[in-house]
Amino acid sequence: MCRDSKNKRIKPKHPNYKLKEQILTSLNGKNDKAPFVVALKELFPHFMKWVIDIKEKEGYKRVSHIGQSAEAKIFVDVYKRLPDGIFSLIIHDCILTTKENTKLVRRLLVDRLRAIRRYYSIKALKRYLRLKK
Repeated sequence: MCRDSKNKRIKPKHPNYKLKEQILTSLNGKNDKAPFVVALKELFPHFMKWVIDIKEKEGYKRVSHIGQSAEAKIFVDVYKRLPDGIFSLIIHDCILTTKENTKLVRRLLVDRLRAIRRYYSIKALKRYLRLKK
């Protein structure tokens, strides 16, 4: 969740923001009987069984820790592959770098994500790897 300098929530403009928010709330929340969780169980029974098993055995917060750890590993792996001597900082789910190095960072992220999930198209991945100026 993003907030401005007055601590007001900033809603991203991405068209799937509400859906993403609902899915993450359902996966990481305590209530496994909520309507959206029930729908996810119907759509993805094996995955949701795994999620619910983790929540029951290790607590509901463990699911978000697994997701954050996986995300961090992707960005850390890419960060480690960057050549020495270029300016770059890893911050949560982004790599901050100079304008001239953005294409390199983006290419390395796309390569890493495609190595994990080969069925992603490069076009789809680039759509989610946004550049901020």
